[in-house]
Amino acid sequence: MLIKKDTLQRKIRIFISFLFFYLFFIVGCKSHVSLNLKKFTVKNKLHHVDYFIGYPSELSYEKIVLLISGTGRFSASQDFGKGSEASLYGFSVVYPEKSFIQDSTEYFKHDNRKQRMYELKTVIDDLIKKGTKKILILSESEGTMLAPEIAKLYQDKICGLISLGGSIFPFKDDILFASENRIGQFEKLLPKNNVENIFREIENQPDNVEKEFMGHSYRFWNSYLEYNPIDDLKLLTCPILYVNGEYDELDIMKQKSKIDNMRKDGINIRQIVYEGVGHKMGNKKSKMVRDILIWLKNNKIVNE
Repeated sequence: MLIKKDTLQRKIRIFISFLFFYLFFIVGCKSHVSLNLKKFTVKNKLHHVDYFIGYPSELSYEKIVLLISGTGRFSASQDFGKGSEASLYGFSVVYPEKSFIQDSTEYFKHDNRKQRMYELKTVIDDLIKKGTKKILILSESEGTMLAPEIAKLYQDKICGLISLGGSIFPFKDDILFASENRIGQFEKLLPKNNVENIFREIENQPDNVEKEFMGHSYRFWNSYLEYNPIDDLKLLTCPILYVNGEYDELDIMKQKSKIDNMRKDGINIRQIVYEGVGHKMGNKKSKMVRDILIWLKNNKIVNE
């Protein structure tokens, strides 16, 4: 009877362990670690920049995950919880707020790469003053077009760069590829030659905030179209991870080939591609969290 009782208890322990694993990893990215949130404001002569820090119990500035969000006029509160798994390894999570989000007209006029770089640098400089020594960048979509330059500018602080749904090539190349191949949101877009004509018009009117293309002003597009992430990525010494869906809105095979070549050149960069999903990773989000954690451990960014 004792043997049977011990066996039963062991089975119960195994079941509880499996249940915990399921709840934490399988239920999905909404199973975030609960964080406390504190708001900070950095004031200057032009306007103020807000950001939030998420932390589990005691606020620490030493190690942070910096979330660089994607495109769109939305509050940082929409991102609360993302990256929270890193708090289990001593990281606080920083959510920068985009400026002018309360006024759609002002946001449309000011939404461009230069503005977002300014906001991010303002936040990081403030964090460094508070004692931040280690920054892990977690970028998404449009944010992946900001992350490489931020990592270059603060290279002595950056311990890793993660890009979700990002491209190592200029936006211009990706949009032309997607419009030509009718991928994702570009399925109903104008033919490639029409898009090329729009790009030429944008180049001739770089500061135009009256005309728009795909929901953004010409000024927005002009600030992004020619930026080439590879120019900054090849200068980085930190580990770099690009995560994409098979049907993401870019040339996945071209990106894979280039990343393979970059690895041969000694750059610590890796790409993970999930089959059967697109830009937002679909039902692969839980696996993505697990794979990122493995990558973080393999690169000694977090401890085992």
